[in-house]
Amino acid sequence: GSNVVNLTNDPMFDYEPSWSPDGSHIIFQSNRDGNAEIYVMDAKGGNITRLTDNPADDEVPVWAPDGTQIVFMSNRDGNYEIYVMNADGSDPVNLTNHPSTDELPAWSPDGSQITFTAYRDGNPEIYVMNADGSNQRRISFGGGRYATPVWSPRGDLIAFTKQGGGRFSTGVMDPSGGNERILSSSYFEEGPSWAPNGRYVMFARQTPGGDTRLWTVDLSGRVVSQAGYN
Repeated sequence: GSNVVNLTNDPMFDYEPSWSPDGSHIIFQSNRDGNAEIYVMDAKGGNITRLTDNPADDEVPVWAPDGTQIVFMSNRDGNYEIYVMNADGSDPVNLTNHPSTDELPAWSPDGSQITFTAYRDGNPEIYVMNADGSNQRRISFGGGRYATPVWSPRGDLIAFTKQGGGRFSTGVMDPSGGNERILSSSYFEEGPSWAPNGRYVMFARQTPGGDTRLWTVDLSGRVVSQAGYN
């Protein structure tokens, strides 16, 4: 946690950063030009370049594992859908087309599939599709509200946040939707992120009336610890 470096310095919001696979660049979302657009900069914060230019909002960019494409969500067609474009911002393609919201895309580690959150069945649920937008299917059926799906580095699991029964939970399931397991539950937690070895999940947890801190849990659900604390 030491040596914090400020990479951007703009009076507007810069957020949702995502590293390129080779670590040389960072894409991020900013409203510095009036609405949410996607930008790229080198890893030291230099050479900031705007990749999208649309009156609507382009948000939550994520680099493909091979670095050639960027997936993102946008409401340029009237509601939020999932799009993909080349790494230089060219050739944006609409992957989903549904009257309800499709959001928060994440790549599989081999780049062949994309998982996302969709409201097509009323509640937010987890969907998976091929990287070209074909074979879109729902994989969450356990009851409650599902969100923020993230593929494991090994490709064997998808982590998610689930809301139900007055609590928030962090869980995992197979990419097909089977073998759902809840690893942690509390008053409020969200935003799972995988360790590179695919054995631990980090998430943000808030206590009632308290602050928000980072926690980790292993895939057995038995080892839950506050990050940076023994």
